[in-house]
Amino acid sequence: MSDGESKYAGYTRTEYSDGVLVGQGTIVFETEAAVKVDLGGDKPLWVPKSALHVNSEIWETRDEGLLWVTEWFAKKEGLS
Repeated sequence: MSDGESKYAGYTRTEYSDGVLVGQGTIVFETEAAVKVDLGGDKPLWVPKSALHVNSEIWETRDEGLLWVTEWFAKKEGLS
């Protein structure tokens, strides 16, 4: 793995400026404030909607695609 990459739930993420690419995921549940993302690992990741990065391809229940989160959230969750 190169600098700027780490593993979470079996997916490699790459960090760009103010966003972090976590990997391929599916939103399996949604509340008014957060989404529950299945990343294919043992445990889904709850992400506040305010922490979804503008580059994210997934925003609501049943969306599938690349999950991007804000840098502050990635740091808080140990994704960066």
